[in-house]
Amino acid sequence: MIESHCTCGEPVLIEIGRKDVCRSDGKRPHYPESGPATTYFRCRKCSGWLADTCDAAKFGPSIHGEG
Repeated sequence: MIESHCTCGEPVLIEIGRKDVCRSDGKRPHYPESGPATTYFRCRKCSGWLADTCDAAKFGPSIHGEG
């Protein structure tokens, strides 16, 4: 779990290594009070795309491998 924040200052948690999320890099951006299966794509404060506004939420390589 990575504690990070959006460029607007809103705290965001990034869970990594999840194979059951819709992101192929296995990252699950969420908030502490989020449910265990909730993934946020936009900041709830500024509505920016978390993959663009939160360093830890930037897209990485796929954890599912090639093919």
